[in-house]
Amino acid sequence: MSQLLLCVLAFVSAVAQAQNLPLSERHQKGMAHLKQAAVHSQAQRDHEALVELEKAYELLPPSYGLSKLLGEAYLKTNNARAVEVLSQAVELNPVPEAWENLAKALAANRRFDKAIETFSEKANAEPKNTLFRLLLGEAYWNRSRFQDALQQFHLAVELSPDSARAHFRTGYAQQLLGDADAAKQSLERALKLDPDHALANLSMGHLLADEGKGEEAILFLGRFSEKKPDDVEVRLKLAQVFLDLQRFDNALAQLKTAERLAPENKRVYYLFARLYQATGRTETAKQALARFNQLETAELEEKRLQKAPYITPR
Repeated sequence: MSQLLLCVLAFVSAVAQAQNLPLSERHQKGMAHLKQAAVHSQAQRDHEALVELEKAYELLPPSYGLSKLLGEAYLKTNNARAVEVLSQAVELNPVPEAWENLAKALAANRRFDKAIETFSEKANAEPKNTLFRLLLGEAYWNRSRFQDALQQFHLAVELSPDSARAHFRTGYAQQLLGDADAAKQSLERALKLDPDHALANLSMGHLLADEGKGEEAILFLGRFSEKKPDDVEVRLKLAQVFLDLQRFDNALAQLKTAERLAPENKRVYYLFARLYQATGRTETAKQALARFNQLETAELEEKRLQKAPYITPR
């Protein structure tokens, strides 16, 4: 909201370049829409704010601030126009934030080949730019070109050995490619540089849990959960680790939170069944398992219907 208000204030003193309307009329109309966007945004009327932003974008002179605001709004609503608008933001002001936003838009719209093309070109033009190596690596990863991605992450580490993000990306890739020892070293470096790096804590927690080091895993998973309290997956992972350690009260607390966050998640009830069975509550375990089976059946039926041929009326 504060960014939008600052943008409004900036445009008050902007000089518009008229196209089809007289200068003052076009500028005044654009400013009116922008101010209405601010009003709607303050009242948390996101759709109405977006509509007003779009109108302002068409009327006012090109501006990085307005392109950024509209592009980010499109990103939040999964609007394909995010790529177009954030591309303009890059042209207007090619700062790191603008490139990051464009990368997000390309990924969100599954334009992986375009992302590879864009960031390959930038990495070749600026071979010592760590950001472009990271963004190219992430584009390769999204395209399932995992070894190419890892190569770019290694280059990013060489260019910026003090970058927690570069070490994390390297470690995460190594982890998913099955090199647990190398992954642990990379993640340890990332966490040494930034102990609060959420995703590095999550990855380290998963890695330790998979090694059977539950007590150590809880520390890292807990750090991630503190930063992302509404993340269901980490709640389920913590519940599973607590179950394996027979810390049943802790497991129950995590599962109750997970159920509140995602009452239709079948894995919640599978783990509830495990917990109740382990604590001798056989009937309650059966009820949880029945709920799991019900959700799984519904999920399979939905997938079947999605694959069924469409029959047109005759």
